[in-house]
Amino acid sequence: AARAMEMLARVARAGGNGSESGGGVEVRSAGGRSAVGLWWAGQCVRHVIDALGPCGKASRDELPLVEAVPSDKRRGASRAAAGPSRATRGASPQACGGLVALHVRRGDACQRWALEGDGVVDPEGDCGPRVGRPCYAASSYARAAASLGSRRAARHEASVAAGGGRRCVAVILATDSADVSARLSALADTRVWHVHSARGAAWGGAREGVNLGVAAESAMGAFIEARNAAGFVNRSAALGASLADLKALSKHGRGFVGTSSSWWSRLALYALVGEVGLVPFRLLDAPMRDLWSGAGIDCSSSASPAQALSAGSRGRG
Repeated sequence: AARAMEMLARVARAGGNGSESGGGVEVRSAGGRSAVGLWWAGQCVRHVIDALGPCGKASRDELPLVEAVPSDKRRGASRAAAGPSRATRGASPQACGGLVALHVRRGDACQRWALEGDGVVDPEGDCGPRVGRPCYAASSYARAAASLGSRRAARHEASVAAGGGRRCVAVILATDSADVSARLSALADTRVWHVHSARGAAWGGAREGVNLGVAAESAMGAFIEARNAAGFVNRSAALGASLADLKALSKHGRGFVGTSSSWWSRLALYALVGEVGLVPFRLLDAPMRDLWSGAGIDCSSSASPAQALSAGSRGRG
């Protein structure tokens, strides 16, 4: 299973960053350049997932898909009025007409709040504290998911009504953030399903918000790679949850929302395409071909930490 995940990571990273070879995998300009490249990357991911052995499949399949429902959710109520979310086993995501797979990366990967379309990534810290890894408000993901899901729900309204369902957007969520899950599940006409598993700090990742406003050199200690090397990460738990997330998103999603700067977002998109074919998708930061074109970063045009944090505090909801 670990070897399979390594192969999947190579496909995802190659798909965004030009090419990578070795270990039997070679993807050139895969998902980031064209619909054809996206389709081929999807097939690569599908074949690797299909080749999982019994242990990998067992660690993946033992984690159930559950619905996150705020305990006092009222349709139309504000997020602040809703109580903490709880996981329930019940109706399938198919009860809604709009099915959107959604990946939200927070934890160590969130160094500044950014607005949609801000695809500036400075992984080496060339701009000092001015530019960090961006993250986006839950409301940004919600708008994108609603846009994709509502169009599909409208097309399938007759079949949903016939099945006793209702016109709503079903979000299949993969995230390391409990805050995101609570905010999305509190929205009217949105239902959220996720794999029931420990997340983020619960299996040794960094706690959410630990790197906000922190310069690259100081933030690296909290990066998942550093924590894994130091032995803090429960690797089997993280691997099982990742494989289960990929299965849930690719099985139920009919659209996708994520970020091209995250290799796991790219992997989830490829898994979905490999399972069901080309689907509509939104990447909140920038298209893969733009983000990973190799162009230099213009530090002078980047927002300051204060500006980035201010923008994030206005749009976190």
